[in-house]
Amino acid sequence: MKPSHPIEQTLRIAACACLLAMSGYARAGIDILAQATIEANKNDPCFFMETVKKGKVTETTLVKTDNCTSESCYRDEINKVTGLVSGMDMTVAKEGNCVKIKGKTEADPNEEDSRLRVDGKGYRQDNEKSGYYQFGGDWPQDEYTQYIPKPDLAFPCPSVILKKGGPAVELTVNCNRNPRDENAMSVTPEFIAKKAKAYAEILKAKGFTIDARLLDGMPPNVLPIGFSAKNGKGYFVRVLSDKNMNFVTLKNPAAVSEEGKPSKNKGR
Repeated sequence: MKPSHPIEQTLRIAACACLLAMSGYARAGIDILAQATIEANKNDPCFFMETVKKGKVTETTLVKTDNCTSESCYRDEINKVTGLVSGMDMTVAKEGNCVKIKGKTEADPNEEDSRLRVDGKGYRQDNEKSGYYQFGGDWPQDEYTQYIPKPDLAFPCPSVILKKGGPAVELTVNCNRNPRDENAMSVTPEFIAKKAKAYAEILKAKGFTIDARLLDGMPPNVLPIGFSAKNGKGYFVRVLSDKNMNFVTLKNPAAVSEEGKPSKNKGR
């Protein structure tokens, strides 16, 4: 089978992203998609992609380094995209050394509006009602992340998820061991425990001191290490660090209250 052209690979990713942006958080595959998109384009100074779903229309803008030197080349690039997304209305424009490809397709009006933005550093999907998903990029700045500093645990924390369910909001940061990272595979349990305890102290300094609990092994530094507490505004934070999995969860007061209610399905 003939290998696909690099720009065709990127456009296939763009086509998949159009669908994911309208289908909520498909966590099993979205981490892989985000990382693949970033890795494939991190050395392209032009690269940027944005997909916006609003009402009945999804618009995608893809910017890449301009490698075309003829009109036929541009036609070929358009044909590659229109062959991937049936019915996509495409335009191409040159901007210096970059080329901007824009496409428009029909969308399901029953799906919530969303925005997906990707560059060579990060991947961010915002759903209008249900929250956001971010992989890589800078630590997000919003009304919820202000309560907790960017986690400094034993492993990098590329994945941030904010889930909204009515007034209840839950923020989760994932910092898991990457089996393909030789440095990560050599991290010791003692180091994992040390970083978790240090981050717990940072959270205490940020005001999470109410009902504070530290889960430590016997003897000390045996995994898992856990910490949980509330702050004066009723926000609840939990940290769990184990051999391969580290995560931080923040819940707003409405989510804490919801968690304490008996399940509606209990006894069925």
